[in-house]
Amino acid sequence: MLGTIAGNLRDGIFSAIGEGDMIFLFAGLGGETGSHVTPALANICRRHYKLVVASAALPFSVEGSERHYLASQSMEKLLEHSDLVLTYANDSLLKIVPNLPLRKAFAAMDVIMMAPVIDLISVLTTEDLTQLRADFSGSKRVRAGIGIAGGMDREPRAVEEAFSSPWFDINLDQVRCALVIVTSSDPDPKSEESIARNVSFRLPNARVRYGSRKDPEMGEKVRVMVLVGIGVPRP
Repeated sequence: MLGTIAGNLRDGIFSAIGEGDMIFLFAGLGGETGSHVTPALANICRRHYKLVVASAALPFSVEGSERHYLASQSMEKLLEHSDLVLTYANDSLLKIVPNLPLRKAFAAMDVIMMAPVIDLISVLTTEDLTQLRADFSGSKRVRAGIGIAGGMDREPRAVEEAFSSPWFDINLDQVRCALVIVTSSDPDPKSEESIARNVSFRLPNARVRYGSRKDPEMGEKVRVMVLVGIGVPRP
């Protein structure tokens, strides 16, 4: 009976989601639904998709110890069943948009969490998925930073802004793998080389992979998205 129920649940999930190579899960951890359902979904999806990426928001400090404990427990399960887990502490959001009402803060977090997803689905090929999963195999807990700049010295300023992400509260010397995606209206090798030099300077011990995408709406600006993996990757 239990096996039948589980099978029906899986069938229902894949009927709603459909087929594909990678899947993105979004959750706010600390509550009952996000904390229990999201790791279970990741566990089911990893059997059918080449890459499972979860984006998880962690509770505000004022939300209490019980929610933080539940978030911590569910995070361990989510890391076990996902290939990458992008983590966003809600407290750090206040460094970007202070004094926001709680509801508006959650809405702002939704926009921030979607940004890396747009870049990833625009750049990654089917062949890239296996490589990315291998690169981050021991560094599944991922932090994201995004920078946008135009005019003179736009490349180093965009990189600087990306690395000023409030979620980069880590020792960058200990980062062992990273993914950088550059977005511009007209991709330029010299511009990308400048960005690569600036990123390498900040991540001296990391294996860094790069991708680029064209977006005419960028105009004369350049956008740099940096994902860094925290942990000890496999040799």
